[in-house]
Amino acid sequence: MSNALDDLSKAATPGEWSYRPLKYDDWGTIRGGRLEDDEIGACWPPVAMSKPLWKDYDFDAHRRAKTDPMEANGRFIVALVNAYRAGELVAMREGKDAEFAADHIRKMIKGPTT
Repeated sequence: MSNALDDLSKAATPGEWSYRPLKYDDWGTIRGGRLEDDEIGACWPPVAMSKPLWKDYDFDAHRRAKTDPMEANGRFIVALVNAYRAGELVAMREGKDAEFAADHIRKMIKGPTT
């Protein structure tokens, strides 16, 4: 693993990250692993917001359709962080390994099926 990436990972919120895991999380909310806190008990801190520039998104249409315009960005960030920490993010070459990795990351980005 790259020392720079390893240092960044160690400095960031520990644990497996999730995209909008709580019922009232807003679009783009990425949370780190659950942490114990002496003052407030267990918490699941937000670590990032995957907000695009406010250019041509029709947010009212997304609200009506109950879709999340930031979901692809957020799930991609979460998948990369979790794959790196699990040792699954490695330099790939063309071939079966690259196909397997791309398929695995696509599944992680989609999130759990319910």
